[in-house]
Amino acid sequence: MPDSPYKPLLHRELAKFDVTKHCMPQLELLKDLVNYGSNMIPACLHSSEKQLRDIIVVAVLLRQVVLNLDSFEVLIGESCTESAMLQVRAIFEASLQLDWILEGDSPLKAKYYYVASVRRKLLWAKRTVAETEESKKFFDQLGQFAEDLDPYRQRMEEEAMIQIRRIERFLGKQEFTEINKHFDSVKKSAPFDPFWYKPLGQKSLRSISKAVGRSAEYEVFYGQLSQASHASDYGHHIEIGSGKVTLREIRHLRQVKWLLQFAVCASLKTYRKV
Repeated sequence: MPDSPYKPLLHRELAKFDVTKHCMPQLELLKDLVNYGSNMIPACLHSSEKQLRDIIVVAVLLRQVVLNLDSFEVLIGESCTESAMLQVRAIFEASLQLDWILEGDSPLKAKYYYVASVRRKLLWAKRTVAETEESKKFFDQLGQFAEDLDPYRQRMEEEAMIQIRRIERFLGKQEFTEINKHFDSVKKSAPFDPFWYKPLGQKSLRSISKAVGRSAEYEVFYGQLSQASHASDYGHHIEIGSGKVTLREIRHLRQVKWLLQFAVCASLKTYRKV
């Protein structure tokens, strides 16, 4: 027999009742915003110049906002408020990067974003080919799991070699070769590539938020969202007081008001910017 939930910790029916009683107009608003965004993506692409900048801004970053707003609506609809914080965090991160790309030098920034993504694909392809330095380092870190993974690596090796040649030809094109070298110079001996915006002078999302005039949002809201994402705040899980520890419910609507406000505002800012 499957286990029943421990109702004081996980009461799905009560959580759903709370949403139905308190949040239906807000959920309808979220659905409308998601629907609008889903139409906005193809409309903006169609009316754009269809350059790399337009693809990154609309088909990647705007889509990331709409995708996570959709997930946010689903989670709030089930009273999964803390899990929904991850979606709001993703909305804000995409919104900041989109703003910064459109602040100026958009074609160049879009190239850096694209090259950074391509370089990650190249890294994984090289990890799949046994004789590469990337593969040796990767499998040395896996310990016993390396033996379980090796049969899959062998099956993918031939395709990975084709992909490596294809990506290296792409990065060797005139418009991308200097950007690729720039990433190498910034990376130096670090084990991982820098974030795509670091070679362009931005150290972090905090510095980007300052550059686009959204520091207040970052300082007030982003830290709280990150704490929930990284399990670095015990207050989301337990309440301590009067000599006892009390478990918090898994599903609830605490903090839902500011989450809804922030998710809606960040999404609308992005829609207007695009």
